[in-house]
Amino acid sequence: MATETLDPAQSFMAEITDRFKPLHDITARGTSSVQQFYCGATVFLTGGSGFLGKQLIEKLLRATKVSKIYVLLRCKKGKSVQQRLLEMLTDPLYDTLREQQPGFVDKIVAMAGDVSELKLGMSFVYVSTAYTHASADRVDDTVQEKFYPSPLSPETMVGIAETMEDEIINDITTSSGHYERTNARLVRHILFIWRQWNTLEHVLGNEAIKYVTPKAVGYGFVWYTYNRLLFWLYTWLLHLIPAYIIDVIAVTFGYKMR
Repeated sequence: MATETLDPAQSFMAEITDRFKPLHDITARGTSSVQQFYCGATVFLTGGSGFLGKQLIEKLLRATKVSKIYVLLRCKKGKSVQQRLLEMLTDPLYDTLREQQPGFVDKIVAMAGDVSELKLGMSFVYVSTAYTHASADRVDDTVQEKFYPSPLSPETMVGIAETMEDEIINDITTSSGHYERTNARLVRHILFIWRQWNTLEHVLGNEAIKYVTPKAVGYGFVWYTYNRLLFWLYTWLLHLIPAYIIDVIAVTFGYKMR
C-alpha cells in the first residue's frame, strides 16, 4: 500500500502549526491580564494599513475580545476608506482569524482621516485604548509631510486623550525615530527635539520650509524611486568616484584608509 507523501511546504507548515499549538491553547483560555484588559475595550488605531498595524489588528481580534477597532485610514488612489479596509483584510495574514471568527470584519470600523492634518483630520471619538503606528516613510515627501505624521501625530493623540471625560488613554506606541547605523556593534536610537522644528516653521513660514526640502533630501529631487538611472549617476559621480580618488591620494601619502 503506497503511503501519501506531503509536499515539503505542507510538511513545514504542519510542523509550525504543531509547534505553536500549546501557545494557541493558552491564548484560547483568555485568562491573561492582557486579555482581561482588552475584554470589551474599544481601540483606536493609526497606521493600521502598515506592516505592524495589520499584525496588531489580527492579534487583538484573535487573542482578545475587543468590542471595536477603529482604524484611521485616508482615501488613496481613488479608493474610499471602506474599500481600502476590505482590500487590506484579504491579506493571508487574516486566514486563521477568518477560520476562527468568520464575522471578525464587523468589529473593524474604517474612519476617514489623515495623520498629516490638524487633529488627524477627524472629529472626536471615545476610545479606551489608542495606538499610533503611522509615520511618513516615503523618500519623496516634503519636510512638512514627514514632520506632521511622525512627531506631531502622537502629540495630537495625547491632546485628544486629555479632553476625554469618561475615558482615558491607556497606551500609545510609536515607531518613529532615527537610528544611527555605524560599523560599531551598538546601534544608537536618537530622539530629536521636534518642538524646535515646530517653532522654526511658525517663524519662517511655509515658503521658507519648502525651500529647505530639496536641500535636505539632496540631488534636486532625484530619488531612487523617482529615477534609478539618475540616482546612481549622482551617487557614482558625487560620492563613490570622489571617495576613491581621495582614498588613493591619501594612501599615496601614507595615510590609512578610514
